[in-house]
Amino acid sequence: MWKILQESVRLGLASAPRFGNMSFLAGTLLASVAAASLTIGPSANAGPTSTGVDPFGPFGRSAHAAPPPTLVEPSGAATTFKVIHTFEGKDGSQPVDDTLVIGASGLLYGTTELGGNLKCSLNPGGGCGTTFEMNSKGREKVLHRFNKLSSGLEPLSPLVQDSSGNWYGVTFFGGDASCAGGDVGCGTVYKIDAAGNETVLHRFKDTNGDGAFPYAPLVIGSDGDLYGATNSGGASNFGTVFKLDPNTGTETVLHSFQGPPDGTAPQSGLVEDGSGNLYGTTIGGGKLESDCATGGCGTVYKIDTAGNETVLYAFTGETNGDGLSPIAYPVLDSSGNLYGTTDQGGGNANDCCGTVYEVSPAGTETVLYRFQGADGSGPYTPVFRGAGGILYGTTINGGNYGYGVVFKLATSGKEKVLHHFTGNSDGGNPYAGLTADAAGNLYGSAAVGGDIKCSAGNGVGCGVVFKVSP
Repeated sequence: MWKILQESVRLGLASAPRFGNMSFLAGTLLASVAAASLTIGPSANAGPTSTGVDPFGPFGRSAHAAPPPTLVEPSGAATTFKVIHTFEGKDGSQPVDDTLVIGASGLLYGTTELGGNLKCSLNPGGGCGTTFEMNSKGREKVLHRFNKLSSGLEPLSPLVQDSSGNWYGVTFFGGDASCAGGDVGCGTVYKIDAAGNETVLHRFKDTNGDGAFPYAPLVIGSDGDLYGATNSGGASNFGTVFKLDPNTGTETVLHSFQGPPDGTAPQSGLVEDGSGNLYGTTIGGGKLESDCATGGCGTVYKIDTAGNETVLYAFTGETNGDGLSPIAYPVLDSSGNLYGTTDQGGGNANDCCGTVYEVSPAGTETVLYRFQGADGSGPYTPVFRGAGGILYGTTINGGNYGYGVVFKLATSGKEKVLHHFTGNSDGGNPYAGLTADAAGNLYGSAAVGGDIKCSAGNGVGCGVVFKVSP
């Protein structure tokens, strides 16, 4: 674990994290490669009530196995926000990077980084994570509680469902006990069937070019294989893109990141176009200049069907205002344009407060919006592209209370905040993107808040699932 943090610091991409719960620190350690210290609560760049620094971490794809539904906006309706579920520890805690997925059943599915089995040896009292299903009213059923090193610990990304109803995901820790010094493992790819039974399909080893510490969500390709990325490992220890046969568990490394001018530390999932090309982001690497002279400001990349990687765009940082640290995966429109967010940068002081961007198929970047703090800070998650090209998303900090916002961005570039999180019963720090049902309701999760007395929540609450009707 500390070897990874030291490597991040060596690359100039991270500083020592600050968080009281050791397992939560561990579970979000690689997210600190995003170039900031870890904290929960309002950030220094978040607005008038803020203290501390952002961010810690995620991403995921809201509908991996199929395109997301078209978001239908209710005409003349006012925005409403409602918490539909408050986590209590045994049913899960801290839904980090958990962009909810609507399954074939119409129910919501997701993961929590912690909670579940509160006797888990890696995090006694805090748990090692869960997978769950939930209806639109917030009634939850825990599908699986992670509790063994060999079967994976701390699922840090969303789930993806195949046509047979099986769910697939990754755990950041656990698996091969000999990996990473033998204390926490290097992560797994797992399958959960309809009965909640877990099968480990692959244990990352961080040897012979294999990756380590998969933070990114999986995507099911048009060929039926699973595709994903690891934050570390590979030939140069800068991370990998891999594919995995879900029937045999056979893994193939498609690309090992080499470091600048190539990318480093891919934290995002992948998106596939109609020709089978894959697109993603790295939080480091790219151009070594100006604000990013040490480790690079991150990239948007493409991998073709032959496994060849191309950097489509390398971010330049604060100086040019194009953003830095793109953590979330981009989303595609029908013309091949990519839309995404950078967690930092945008032309404001102290690398505040992030951007929403568009990258054309030719690699031309356009900044669609620069956050200012009061309107949100740290858009850590992917955007949801609704009808008419309207984008919806969350920021982990900023807003009226410093605990983040839910926002809407019109094609004109005008942003509207749909909800300001308070960090209390409504939740705070939404480290997950949004997904939508056929009626146009948005669903998401916040990592903290809810029941502040939740024993597994380290004094900040165990998080919530919420619904927004825009």
